Amino acid sequence: MARKRFIAGATCPACGAQDRVYVLVNDDDQLISRHCVDCAFEEQVESMEENRPTDAVVQEWTPVRLTGLSNKPPASSGESSD
Repeated sequence: MARKRFIAGATCPACGAQDRVYVLVNDDDQLISRHCVDCAFEEQVESMEENRPTDAVVQEWTPVRLTGLSNKPPASSGESSD
């Protein structure tokens, strides 16, 4: 039996509605198709595979440590320093 899963942040390629796209997955969590609840858009897995980019670029990155940051809250401008 297929289950309906909404995709957060997804935009419908047909009508442009955001957060209205869901996918149908089977019992093995394999994608069957995607649909839009606002319009009649429907796309099967076979056509999605054909439109997938073949040259995916994975960029390497290194995390950086930010220095010079203080954990103290900023002084309010209304206080006088005696």
